[in-house]
Amino acid sequence: DDGTGSGPTTIRATPITLVPKVEPGPPDSNTNPTVDFGLLRNFDLALRKELSPGQLAVVPPNSLVNYTITVTNQGTVGAANIVVTDRIPPGMQLEDAAWTAGPGNTARRTIVGPLAPGASAALTIALRINSTGLGSFTNFAQITATTDDGGNPVRDNPNLGPFAGSF
Repeated sequence: DDGTGSGPTTIRATPITLVPKVEPGPPDSNTNPTVDFGLLRNFDLALRKELSPGQLAVVPPNSLVNYTITVTNQGTVGAANIVVTDRIPPGMQLEDAAWTAGPGNTARRTIVGPLAPGASAALTIALRINSTGLGSFTNFAQITATTDDGGNPVRDNPNLGPFAGSF
């Protein structure tokens, strides 16, 4: 909480003296986490996939199933070029010209953005149940690539993998 603004891109601090091996830590005695400008850049995207409004959960073979995928920016940094990849299960096939078919029965679509902090973008995808498709299907989607507001490639939470969760 030390520092004063002196323009839109400059912060000036009062002098700070850190003494080696006597600071309170953590993670060690050379660190003082109580001296902080309070600057935070948090990149965090969330994905939610659900049946589109009005879509029946039980449908006969050869029917279309419509899903809505919503990507929400839960961070403090804008996001762009958000690549959403849908992993289509056996027994279903892509039936949506807005998506690009990929390897391994996948489909991709990009949210160009920018997607501002707090904003959401919704995509729909239509999949057809094959004539031989009987039973239940589990369909996953995930964010597989994105950039921050400076155009830099970003991984969402690195502690949770390439993007936390598939839905």
